[in-house]
Amino acid sequence: MSLGLVFVPLVAALGFAVVIGLTARVQFPSSAARFGVALTMAVVVAYVPSVVLLALGYLAHLPMLGSGVRWCTQAFGLHAAVPAVVGLPAIALVGAGLWGVVRLVRTTRRLRALSHDTSGVVQHGDPFAVVLPGHQGTVVVSSALVEMLDEREQAVVMAHERSHALHRHDRYLLAAELSAAVLPLLRPLADRVRLAVERWADEDAARVVGDREFVARTLGKVALQSRGAPRGALAFGGGQVVQRVSALLAAAPLPPRGHVRAWMWLGGIVATGLALVQVHHLEHLVAALCPH
Repeated sequence: MSLGLVFVPLVAALGFAVVIGLTARVQFPSSAARFGVALTMAVVVAYVPSVVLLALGYLAHLPMLGSGVRWCTQAFGLHAAVPAVVGLPAIALVGAGLWGVVRLVRTTRRLRALSHDTSGVVQHGDPFAVVLPGHQGTVVVSSALVEMLDEREQAVVMAHERSHALHRHDRYLLAAELSAAVLPLLRPLADRVRLAVERWADEDAARVVGDREFVARTLGKVALQSRGAPRGALAFGGGQVVQRVSALLAAAPLPPRGHVRAWMWLGGIVATGLALVQVHHLEHLVAALCPH
Protein backbone atom coordinates (compact mmCIF):
# COMPACT_ATOMS: atom_id res chain seq x y z
CA MET A 1 0.00 0.00 0.00
CA SER A 2 1.41 3.40 -0.95
CA LEU A 3 1.68 6.20 1.56
CA GLY A 4 -0.84 8.35 -0.28
CA LEU A 5 -3.58 5.75 0.03
CA VAL A 6 -3.42 6.02 3.82
CA PHE A 7 -4.86 9.54 3.63
CA VAL A 8 -7.63 8.92 1.10
CA PRO A 9 -10.28 7.36 3.40
CA LEU A 10 -9.62 9.91 6.15
CA VAL A 11 -9.76 12.99 3.93
CA ALA A 12 -12.82 11.73 2.07
CA ALA A 13 -14.73 10.78 5.23
CA LEU A 14 -13.80 14.02 7.03
CA GLY A 15 -14.76 16.21 4.08
CA PHE A 16 -18.03 14.39 3.56
CA ALA A 17 -18.88 14.55 7.26
CA VAL A 18 -18.21 18.29 7.46
CA VAL A 19 -20.37 19.03 4.41
CA ILE A 20 -23.25 16.87 5.62
CA GLY A 21 -22.83 18.10 9.18
CA LEU A 22 -23.48 21.68 8.08
CA THR A 23 -27.12 20.71 7.56
CA ALA A 24 -27.53 20.19 11.32
CA ARG A 25 -28.93 23.72 11.66
CA VAL A 26 -31.99 22.81 9.63
CA GLN A 27 -32.49 19.31 11.00
CA PHE A 28 -34.98 18.20 13.63
CA PRO A 29 -33.01 18.20 16.94
CA SER A 30 -33.25 14.45 17.60
CA SER A 31 -32.26 13.66 14.01
CA ALA A 32 -29.38 16.14 14.17
CA ALA A 33 -28.06 14.53 17.36
CA ARG A 34 -28.20 10.98 16.03
CA PHE A 35 -26.81 11.93 12.65
CA GLY A 36 -24.03 14.05 14.14
CA VAL A 37 -22.85 11.20 16.36
CA ALA A 38 -22.90 8.77 13.44
CA LEU A 39 -20.78 11.12 11.32
CA THR A 40 -18.21 11.88 14.00
CA MET A 41 -17.76 8.21 14.85
CA ALA A 42 -17.41 7.33 11.15
CA VAL A 43 -14.58 9.84 10.78
CA VAL A 44 -12.85 8.49 13.90
CA VAL A 45 -12.98 4.97 12.46
CA ALA A 46 -11.11 6.28 9.40
CA TYR A 47 -8.76 8.52 11.37
CA VAL A 48 -7.40 6.20 14.05
CA PRO A 49 -5.97 3.49 11.73
CA SER A 50 -4.58 6.16 9.40
CA VAL A 51 -2.68 8.20 11.98
CA VAL A 52 -1.49 5.15 13.96
CA LEU A 53 -0.22 3.55 10.76
CA LEU A 54 1.68 6.70 9.83
CA ALA A 55 3.22 6.92 13.31
CA LEU A 56 4.28 3.26 13.23
CA GLY A 57 5.56 3.66 9.68
CA TYR A 58 7.90 6.40 10.84
CA LEU A 59 9.04 4.54 13.96
CA ALA A 60 9.69 1.38 11.94
CA HIS A 61 12.57 3.06 10.11
CA LEU A 62 14.30 4.45 13.19
CA PRO A 63 17.48 2.50 14.08
CA MET A 64 16.62 2.08 17.76
CA LEU A 65 12.94 1.12 17.37
CA GLY A 66 12.61 -0.20 13.86
CA SER A 67 12.88 -3.92 14.55
CA GLY A 68 10.24 -3.72 17.24
CA VAL A 69 7.46 -2.22 15.11
CA ARG A 70 8.44 -3.00 11.50
CA TRP A 71 6.52 -6.27 11.56
CA CYS A 72 3.39 -4.32 12.48
CA THR A 73 3.61 -1.96 9.51
CA GLN A 74 4.26 -4.91 7.21
CA ALA A 75 1.22 -6.68 8.62
CA PHE A 76 -0.85 -3.61 7.83
CA GLY A 77 0.54 -3.55 4.30
CA LEU A 78 2.57 -0.33 4.58
CA HIS A 79 6.03 -0.89 3.12
CA ALA A 80 6.97 2.69 2.17
CA ALA A 81 9.07 4.78 4.55
CA VAL A 82 7.17 7.57 6.27
CA PRO A 83 9.12 10.87 6.24
CA ALA A 84 9.69 12.79 9.45
CA VAL A 85 7.51 15.68 8.26
CA VAL A 86 4.56 13.25 8.31
CA GLY A 87 5.62 10.79 11.01
CA LEU A 88 6.41 13.26 13.79
CA PRO A 89 3.04 15.08 13.56
CA ALA A 90 1.34 11.66 13.47
CA ILE A 91 3.08 10.66 16.70
CA ALA A 92 2.08 13.97 18.28
CA LEU A 93 -1.54 13.47 17.19
CA VAL A 94 -1.63 9.96 18.64
CA GLY A 95 -0.25 11.25 21.95
CA ALA A 96 -2.64 14.20 22.07
CA GLY A 97 -5.56 11.93 21.24
CA LEU A 98 -4.67 9.48 24.01
CA TRP A 99 -4.33 12.31 26.52
CA GLY A 100 -7.69 13.76 25.44
CA VAL A 101 -9.37 10.39 25.88
CA VAL A 102 -7.81 9.94 29.34
CA ARG A 103 -9.08 13.35 30.45
CA LEU A 104 -12.56 12.64 29.11
CA VAL A 105 -12.70 9.26 30.85
CA ARG A 106 -11.64 10.87 34.13
CA THR A 107 -14.34 13.54 33.83
CA THR A 108 -17.00 10.95 32.99
CA ARG A 109 -16.01 8.71 35.89
CA ARG A 110 -16.07 11.69 38.26
CA LEU A 111 -19.58 12.65 37.14
CA ARG A 112 -20.80 9.06 37.40
CA ALA A 113 -19.40 8.80 40.93
CA LEU A 114 -21.09 12.09 41.81
CA SER A 115 -24.43 10.73 40.58
CA HIS A 116 -24.29 7.97 43.22
CA ASP A 117 -24.07 10.48 46.07
CA THR A 118 -26.10 13.42 44.77
CA SER A 119 -29.68 13.78 43.54
CA GLY A 120 -32.67 16.09 43.78
CA VAL A 121 -32.23 19.51 45.36
CA VAL A 122 -28.80 20.15 46.88
CA GLN A 123 -27.78 23.01 49.14
CA HIS A 124 -25.60 25.25 47.00
CA GLY A 125 -25.16 28.99 46.72
CA ASP A 126 -24.81 28.98 42.93
CA PRO A 127 -27.89 28.50 40.71
CA PHE A 128 -27.65 25.49 38.38
CA ALA A 129 -29.55 22.44 37.16
CA VAL A 130 -27.82 19.45 35.59
CA VAL A 131 -28.36 15.81 34.74
CA LEU A 132 -25.47 13.53 35.63
CA PRO A 133 -24.51 10.60 33.37
CA GLY A 134 -25.63 7.12 34.23
CA HIS A 135 -28.36 4.56 33.64
CA GLN A 136 -30.95 6.49 35.65
CA GLY A 137 -29.82 9.96 34.59
CA THR A 138 -29.65 11.74 37.97
CA VAL A 139 -31.17 15.24 37.95
CA VAL A 140 -29.52 17.70 40.36
CA VAL A 141 -30.88 21.19 41.09
CA SER A 142 -29.25 23.68 43.44
CA SER A 143 -31.24 25.34 46.21
CA ALA A 144 -30.20 28.73 44.83
CA LEU A 145 -31.92 27.97 41.51
CA VAL A 146 -35.09 26.78 43.25
CA GLU A 147 -35.24 30.04 45.21
CA MET A 148 -34.68 32.08 42.04
CA LEU A 149 -37.50 30.51 39.98
CA ASP A 150 -41.25 30.30 40.43
CA GLU A 151 -43.09 26.97 40.18
CA ARG A 152 -43.78 27.24 36.45
CA GLU A 153 -40.17 28.10 35.68
CA GLN A 154 -39.04 25.18 37.82
CA ALA A 155 -41.34 22.94 35.75
CA VAL A 156 -39.54 24.10 32.59
CA VAL A 157 -36.14 23.27 34.06
CA MET A 158 -37.24 19.86 35.31
CA ALA A 159 -38.89 18.96 31.98
CA HIS A 160 -35.67 19.88 30.19
CA GLU A 161 -33.44 17.85 32.49
CA ARG A 162 -35.80 14.87 32.50
CA SER A 163 -35.63 14.83 28.71
CA HIS A 164 -31.85 14.55 28.96
CA ALA A 165 -32.22 11.66 31.40
CA LEU A 166 -34.98 9.88 29.47
CA HIS A 167 -33.19 9.93 26.12
CA ARG A 168 -29.72 9.30 27.60
CA HIS A 169 -28.29 12.43 26.03
CA ASP A 170 -25.13 11.85 28.04
CA ARG A 171 -24.31 9.01 25.65
CA TYR A 172 -24.65 11.25 22.61
CA LEU A 173 -22.45 13.84 24.25
CA LEU A 174 -19.87 11.26 25.33
CA ALA A 175 -19.59 9.87 21.79
CA ALA A 176 -19.20 13.35 20.31
CA GLU A 177 -16.69 14.48 22.94
CA LEU A 178 -14.72 11.26 22.51
CA SER A 179 -14.50 11.91 18.77
CA ALA A 180 -13.34 15.49 19.34
CA ALA A 181 -10.77 14.33 21.90
CA VAL A 182 -9.30 11.88 19.40
CA LEU A 183 -9.47 14.31 16.46
CA PRO A 184 -9.72 18.02 17.41
CA LEU A 185 -10.86 18.86 13.87
CA LEU A 186 -14.19 17.31 14.86
CA ARG A 187 -14.79 19.91 17.58
CA PRO A 188 -17.30 21.90 15.43
CA LEU A 189 -19.32 18.74 14.77
CA ALA A 190 -19.17 17.79 18.46
CA ASP A 191 -20.45 21.25 19.38
CA ARG A 192 -23.34 20.73 16.96
CA VAL A 193 -24.20 17.49 18.72
CA ARG A 194 -24.23 19.31 22.07
CA LEU A 195 -26.49 21.99 20.60
CA ALA A 196 -28.75 19.32 19.12
CA VAL A 197 -29.29 17.50 22.44
CA GLU A 198 -29.93 20.80 24.22
CA ARG A 199 -32.43 21.77 21.51
CA TRP A 200 -33.99 18.32 21.82
CA ALA A 201 -34.55 18.85 25.55
CA ASP A 202 -35.76 22.43 24.95
CA GLU A 203 -38.41 21.19 22.53
CA ASP A 204 -39.53 18.51 24.97
CA ALA A 205 -39.84 21.14 27.71
CA ALA A 206 -41.83 23.40 25.37
CA ARG A 207 -44.26 20.56 24.65
CA VAL A 208 -44.72 19.86 28.36
CA VAL A 209 -45.29 23.50 29.31
CA GLY A 210 -47.13 24.44 26.12
CA ASP A 211 -45.47 27.86 25.75
CA ARG A 212 -42.30 28.19 23.68
CA GLU A 213 -41.80 31.86 24.53
CA PHE A 214 -42.01 31.16 28.26
CA VAL A 215 -39.40 28.39 27.92
CA ALA A 216 -37.15 30.83 26.04
CA ARG A 217 -37.52 33.45 28.78
CA THR A 218 -36.79 30.89 31.48
CA LEU A 219 -33.70 29.72 29.62
CA GLY A 220 -32.43 33.28 29.28
CA LYS A 221 -33.10 34.01 32.95
CA VAL A 222 -31.25 30.91 34.13
CA ALA A 223 -28.37 31.39 31.68
CA LEU A 224 -27.67 34.89 33.02
CA GLN A 225 -27.27 33.57 36.57
CA SER A 226 -26.18 29.96 36.05
CA ARG A 227 -22.80 28.99 37.46
CA GLY A 228 -21.27 26.32 39.65
CA ALA A 229 -22.48 23.33 37.60
CA PRO A 230 -20.14 20.31 37.52
CA ARG A 231 -17.80 20.57 34.54
CA GLY A 232 -18.84 18.32 31.65
CA ALA A 233 -22.44 17.80 32.80
CA LEU A 234 -25.51 18.73 30.75
CA ALA A 235 -26.61 22.00 32.37
CA PHE A 236 -29.89 23.80 31.61
CA GLY A 237 -28.31 27.24 31.37
CA GLY A 238 -25.16 26.20 29.51
CA GLY A 239 -24.35 25.62 25.88
CA GLN A 240 -25.13 27.96 22.97
CA VAL A 241 -27.96 29.80 24.71
CA VAL A 242 -28.41 32.42 21.98
CA GLN A 243 -29.09 29.80 19.31
CA ARG A 244 -31.43 27.90 21.63
CA VAL A 245 -33.46 30.97 22.54
CA SER A 246 -33.72 31.99 18.88
CA ALA A 247 -34.98 28.52 17.98
CA LEU A 248 -37.57 28.58 20.77
CA LEU A 249 -38.87 31.96 19.62
CA ALA A 250 -39.36 30.56 16.11
CA ALA A 251 -41.97 28.03 15.03
CA ALA A 252 -41.64 24.48 16.31
CA PRO A 253 -39.48 22.38 13.97
CA LEU A 254 -41.16 19.66 11.94
CA PRO A 255 -39.79 16.11 11.80
CA PRO A 256 -37.85 15.50 8.57
CA ARG A 257 -39.83 14.18 5.65
CA GLY A 258 -39.18 10.70 4.35
CA HIS A 259 -36.97 11.72 1.43
CA VAL A 260 -34.95 14.14 3.59
CA ARG A 261 -34.37 11.42 6.18
CA ALA A 262 -33.36 9.02 3.42
CA TRP A 263 -30.78 11.46 2.03
CA MET A 264 -29.40 12.10 5.51
CA TRP A 265 -28.84 8.43 6.24
CA LEU A 266 -27.54 7.77 2.76
CA GLY A 267 -24.90 10.40 3.44
CA GLY A 268 -24.09 8.74 6.74
CA ILE A 269 -23.73 5.35 5.05
CA VAL A 270 -21.36 6.81 2.45
CA ALA A 271 -19.22 8.44 5.16
CA THR A 272 -19.15 5.18 7.12
CA GLY A 273 -18.21 3.23 4.00
CA LEU A 274 -15.30 5.58 3.36
CA ALA A 275 -14.20 5.16 6.97
CA LEU A 276 -14.32 1.37 6.86
CA VAL A 277 -11.79 1.29 4.02
CA GLN A 278 -9.06 1.32 6.66
CA VAL A 279 -10.59 -1.40 8.83
CA HIS A 280 -9.68 -4.17 6.39
CA HIS A 281 -6.06 -3.72 7.44
CA LEU A 282 -6.96 -5.37 10.74
CA GLU A 283 -7.32 -8.62 8.82
CA HIS A 284 -3.63 -8.49 7.90
CA LEU A 285 -2.68 -7.74 11.50
CA VAL A 286 -4.74 -10.64 12.84
CA ALA A 287 -3.17 -12.94 10.24
CA ALA A 288 0.30 -11.87 11.38
CA LEU A 289 -0.54 -12.39 15.05
CA CYS A 290 -2.35 -15.69 14.50
CA PRO A 291 -0.71 -17.40 11.50
CA HIS A 292 -2.45 -20.67 12.28
